[in-house]
Amino acid sequence: MNSHHFEQVVKEKFQTLSAGQKKVAEYLINHLEEAAFQTAVQIGRESGVSETTVIRLAYSLGFQSFSQMEESIQQRIMVSSSVQNEKNDQDPLERVLSNEVKILKQLTQPSNVENIWKAVDVLVAADQVVIAGYRSSYGAAHWFSLMLTTLRENVRLISQPGEFHEVLCDLTPNSAVVVLSFPRYVEEAIDIARYAEQYNVSVIAVTDRLLSPVSELADVTLITETNVESGFNSIAPIISLLDLVLTGFQVRDPERVQKRQQKLEQLYSYHQTYME
Repeated sequence: MNSHHFEQVVKEKFQTLSAGQKKVAEYLINHLEEAAFQTAVQIGRESGVSETTVIRLAYSLGFQSFSQMEESIQQRIMVSSSVQNEKNDQDPLERVLSNEVKILKQLTQPSNVENIWKAVDVLVAADQVVIAGYRSSYGAAHWFSLMLTTLRENVRLISQPGEFHEVLCDLTPNSAVVVLSFPRYVEEAIDIARYAEQYNVSVIAVTDRLLSPVSELADVTLITETNVESGFNSIAPIISLLDLVLTGFQVRDPERVQKRQQKLEQLYSYHQTYME
């Protein structure tokens, strides 16, 4: 098994794992360096499960033994260290851009593309769409809501803490909620997803990992990283991911998009919204 994709293997098979195995998987993903040289007993103790559960996880992930899984993790750490050393030798601007390119390339993985189309279909079918994102996620949420409004009707943005009650009150089982949630995760964003799930409203999570708090509540999860190389968690990769969703929407429902954009252009012209 390719050691470079240990985290991806966990993400792809996470939903098929038992509750105990999920605990171990979460521990491994969040503590790769520590777990790389721990025994099955130690990993089980840290995860709150038995040694047997740790060993069964290895088999469930497709490894032939616990030792093989541990070796894969160790190789993953070695690769990360090698990449980090290369980054240290790069120009700071080049390093940020290189990491940006790497993140964007991950969006083309088959599992990501499949989920993007699932999200598009949910947004096309929804009677209304609510978009929420707080703090560092707000900028991308605002941009996405503005762009989606040019493609379809009944799009609302939750922009202030505490205002989601009135917005969510109008949702139906045919509605969709898009929640952007990246570290550090904001509790109110999770509350919105939790409310929507409770009332059978479709939830699309845009987040950094399959095991994030909002992902566990979502019907569809779109994953990308923020570019931490910039020092302030750049949202550029999030915008790129959402841009793919918008492109998919136009492909799925071109007639609807064309009619709406024609009406908008008439309004823009009448009110002289733009200088040209």
